[in-house]
Amino acid sequence: MTLPFLLQELDDKDTWHRLGIEALRQGNHQIVEFSYQKTKNFERLSFLYLITGAPSDIRLQGSLCLTRNFRLTQCLAPQL
Repeated sequence: MTLPFLLQELDDKDTWHRLGIEALRQGNHQIVEFSYQKTKNFERLSFLYLITGAPSDIRLQGSLCLTRNFRLTQCLAPQL
């Protein structure tokens, strides 16, 4: 298998979701954050930012959600 093929295999929503679950189980919040971003799981991403103490990331995510016209419920705390 070549690297581009492996990257295409990884660029699947289900694969990123499973990777995020495993990274969360192992405590690797950077990989969890990236997998939530790739799957556009903004609710979990907001919660991750909240529990890791990243209010600036929550603000940035809130403004991105508003400019991209996502539902406000997908961004739990855009005003933090």
